[in-house]
Amino acid sequence: MRDILISIVVPVYNLENYLNQCLKSILIQRSEHIEIILVDDGSQDSSLKICRKFEKVDARFKVYTQKNNGVSSARNLGIQKAIGKYLMFLDGDDFWDGTDWMQCLMNKIDERDSDIIYFKKMKLYDSGKLIYPNSYFNGFEFYEKSNSQMFEHFMKNGAFITSVYLACIKRDIIIENSIFFKVGKKNTEDIEWFLTIFPYLKSFDSLSEVFYVYRVLRPNSATSLVGLKGVLDLINTIEVLMIKFADESIKNEIFSYLSYLLSQAIGLTYNLGDTSHKELLAPRIKKIIYLLEYTKFKKGRWILVIYKIFGLNILSMFLGAYIKKNNKGLI
Repeated sequence: MRDILISIVVPVYNLENYLNQCLKSILIQRSEHIEIILVDDGSQDSSLKICRKFEKVDARFKVYTQKNNGVSSARNLGIQKAIGKYLMFLDGDDFWDGTDWMQCLMNKIDERDSDIIYFKKMKLYDSGKLIYPNSYFNGFEFYEKSNSQMFEHFMKNGAFITSVYLACIKRDIIIENSIFFKVGKKNTEDIEWFLTIFPYLKSFDSLSEVFYVYRVLRPNSATSLVGLKGVLDLINTIEVLMIKFADESIKNEIFSYLSYLLSQAIGLTYNLGDTSHKELLAPRIKKIIYLLEYTKFKKGRWILVIYKIFGLNILSMFLGAYIKKNNKGLI
């Protein structure tokens, strides 16, 4: 039996228009030391049929099914079924570019055996426009850095990476500490999972190659639909993590990232159409507004200045307008 080095978990739900491209991009990876775990979350289109097709042509593909319970539940099932030394995720509407990047990742694992390896993404828009990242990892910048040093690095260069599809992580760390996704959350499941696992990571690494192609705001995708529940989940996640890390050694670093999330919540709240929804969220935001004082990321310093000079209402208008202008749910 071949040794499995990396397990790739792909949650699937009603993705028939994108799934073939996604799975073909895995199929062409040459390594035999990977397994691809496809978890169909009760799809009502032909997604499951597509999954079965790939399972028949390549023994590396394994298909599991469950009643519709959301992406977090599907990922959790994938984690439980995985047997690889490392674990990574690929969203079923995204895909990988190139045929040999998996070998690059395995070479990196063999070289350093780090707890986590980060990589970056390209963005693909409906128009076909492909946007590459503004900067690239050099493959060495994370090596021998501590948790707090990692946070400092991320805060100085934008924001902390909490997209689970942009990392390859040792599976034992996840299993031994029972770190699973919270079922039922909307758009914030990655954040709480990644921040919960972060203190257990002792060694870090990165790939300079960019291979992950992220499809931006696919119509009706989970991340394109940010309403009251999405903002509530974001605020709930902030509050949960504030309690969880209140006495941790990396509290200041975590709270800095939470200030970034709070800025998103403020702007998204302003953009909600229903006034009653804004009134519901306003007291929750005011209660944790002091998080802005912890900011270490570049835009956060300007956000703090605006808040101190003009107050919360003007800051809300500013952040709401910024989000609309950039046509995205994040700051």
